[in-house]
Amino acid sequence: MKSALVAASFTLLALGGCAASGRGAPDGDVLPPPAGLMETYWKAVELDGAPVPPADGQREAHLVLRAEAAPGERGAKDGVLPAQGSTGCNRLVATYTADERNLRFTPGATTRMACLPGNPEPAFLKAIAATRQYRIGLRQSDELELLDASGRVVARFRATALH
Repeated sequence: MKSALVAASFTLLALGGCAASGRGAPDGDVLPPPAGLMETYWKAVELDGAPVPPADGQREAHLVLRAEAAPGERGAKDGVLPAQGSTGCNRLVATYTADERNLRFTPGATTRMACLPGNPEPAFLKAIAATRQYRIGLRQSDELELLDASGRVVARFRATALH
């Protein structure tokens, strides 16, 4: 599967670099992200204020932020961890950094299948690229919100069982 992704044509996401916020524990250490952020299947329910339509024969738009690299993958370097998912059409692989408040995705890649009209992929990729912060459980305990640099919610996800 990994070789198929590598062999596929990639689309780079226009994303900013990774940086820690400096906001952390009293002794100056940056606190790690809460356990619920990682190893959870986050199903996209809203992108840029619009509900995500049902998958209807397509892949469900989702993210899984891994807590560690899989065997054979490069390990976590400087807090950079793997992320994977689906844009609702194409598979997505990327990396991310996170602490107790901040979340940034680094340039990733998608497969290049043609998407049906109305597919959430453009909004999904735009939200991932804009993400600078996150919050879990503000409105509902199983909800992840991705926020841009101004604090505006660019995406909402709901936790479901990790398959």
